[in-house]
Amino acid sequence: MRMLITLTVAAGIVAAACGPSASGLPEVRVVMTDFKFAPQRIEIPAGRKVEFKLTNNGRVEHDITAEGVGLHAHVMSAERLAFESGPFTPGEYDIFCSVVGHREAGMVGKIVVKP
Repeated sequence: MRMLITLTVAAGIVAAACGPSASGLPEVRVVMTDFKFAPQRIEIPAGRKVEFKLTNNGRVEHDITAEGVGLHAHVMSAERLAFESGPFTPGEYDIFCSVVGHREAGMVGKIVVKP
């Protein structure tokens, strides 16, 4: 199942980490700065929904896009976003910030969906 999500929510700080969320779903935390993702390699389980927690610590807007899994989430500067997505098919998918010039500036990474 593929999902396209574009959301913006209130400000906050979330550190980069992976683990279970309060909902019991696997949790993926990603921090966006000018111009990189931390972590740059995200591992998630196949066949399950996951909860993404994104924080934009940059001075400008950013997003995370993974075309192969239909993922897109936009986060304004100094904001954070939490949402559920998936399940995903096993494989490796490129992630990038689709804001003009950010991908070219090196804001790229990988989502690895493990069976």
